[in-house]
Amino acid sequence: MDYQTADYGFSVETCDLPSYSSGVNDQGEALYELDGIEMTKAQAEDFKDYFFDDEDDHSLSQDNDTESLPDTILSGLNAVNDALGGGGVAEFYADELLGLGESRMDSVVSSSGMSREEIQSHATAVMIDMAAQVGMPSDYLMNEPQNDINSVRSLNSQSGLKLLREAIADGIAGEYDSAMTKWDRLRRALQSVK
Repeated sequence: MDYQTADYGFSVETCDLPSYSSGVNDQGEALYELDGIEMTKAQAEDFKDYFFDDEDDHSLSQDNDTESLPDTILSGLNAVNDALGGGGVAEFYADELLGLGESRMDSVVSSSGMSREEIQSHATAVMIDMAAQVGMPSDYLMNEPQNDINSVRSLNSQSGLKLLREAIADGIAGEYDSAMTKWDRLRRALQSVK
């Protein structure tokens, strides 16, 4: 079964994985590469809609919310939210990561009683959970956005920065499919200007 993309006009095979694996994971399962990401056959089947969706929207097979996060992380995010005056935790993390506006980190550290590293670790935990839910290696999801931040900055793209901010904020808010859709759109735009 071929899938024709409207944007690029090329076909990709969606039923079969590559005929050979790109290696094995720690459990000895064969890994296949889809769109530059290695995954097992089961992961590839679960998330093929993520890679080949004609609506440019990600159809994930799991619920996308932060309920799968440990209580300690959720309580930490709530503490950050409280330190911000009861709102805007997702936007806070996005702004801090992107260096937008005046940093509120010192204020949150002071108000929450948590260290800067502790506050940052909560965002890292959300990103790891998001990677697990979308079937993506966590190190990829931690490193690639930084590359995109650098690309957007080098292009001085305000629209790219806005979309990246929205994607990060959606991810922190537990709206994983929305975050991945926005990030995917940004990456396509960045590839078109390379």
